[in-house]
Amino acid sequence: MVDDRQEWTEATLFQMIEAQELESVSLDYKASEALTNARAADELAKDVGAMANSAGGTLIYGVVEEDHKPVGIDGGLVPGRPSKEWIEHTIRGGLQRRVDGIRIVPVPLDTAAPGHYAYVVLVPQSSRRPHQSRGGRYYKRYNFESVPMEEYEVRDMYARRERPELEVEFEITRFTRDFDPGGRLNGVMDLVPVVTNDSPEPAEYARFMVYVDTGLEIRAQPRLDDKGQLAFNVGGEDRLFQAYSIYWNVGDGLPLMDETRFALIRSPITAAYQARRMNEEPSYVLGWEAKAPRAPLKRRFVRVTATASEPRLEPLEG
Repeated sequence: MVDDRQEWTEATLFQMIEAQELESVSLDYKASEALTNARAADELAKDVGAMANSAGGTLIYGVVEEDHKPVGIDGGLVPGRPSKEWIEHTIRGGLQRRVDGIRIVPVPLDTAAPGHYAYVVLVPQSSRRPHQSRGGRYYKRYNFESVPMEEYEVRDMYARRERPELEVEFEITRFTRDFDPGGRLNGVMDLVPVVTNDSPEPAEYARFMVYVDTGLEIRAQPRLDDKGQLAFNVGGEDRLFQAYSIYWNVGDGLPLMDETRFALIRSPITAAYQARRMNEEPSYVLGWEAKAPRAPLKRRFVRVTATASEPRLEPLEG
């Protein structure tokens, strides 16, 4: 299970050390060098995959342990070596099938090692397990470590994957940006929802919903079924969205197979944005919903932030 602490700080780490919180199936302390040595990429993917294949858990880099108990904070890591982006890329590239919902939290070590950081990696139990790590091995958590799974365990886990696992990603296929006379950023972006199926079970039909932040001005949309405005609480904040529904079926084509991709709409949703003040990078929320036979309803949100260079997308909880 993922640790549900609301905030990760140096004080949090000191509290865990003082309380002698023992390593477990879902908690693993690592020295900082575990993210910089020659085996860092392989070991990171293995440990994240093991937690995702089990009940989820928390990896803490920068805390020294003895006999599975935390004894202190080490010298930490220099900012950018490695970067949060390197950790994200290494996890993504080191595991077969993406693990949704991973959070990577840099923790400044202002007291123990000023100017350096620890890292906390929060790994949820994955609905797409089993995940294969580098070298073609599957790992799970057992007591205090990551161990290879038996062949029958892998087969059993795959046998439970008997339903489609539809995911939607928003692709920004075109964007423009400018500044008005007051120095406020404005522009237009074209959004295309792209669907993947991360399960061996093909999907032959499904219902999708697309949610666009009402802070964006819709300039064009490809004759989607307009469902009016809907409100959702995203990340603790109430948001209002323009909702569109899309019903998809296999028709004369092929079913949506494992790890294939297709654009959900033929032409993009064109949305305009306008910053309210100078130097502001306006941000908005986009969402999607998918429902297929034998699969539970799935709903996700992402934040899109307009910058002076290009729009930036990041996942949100909610």
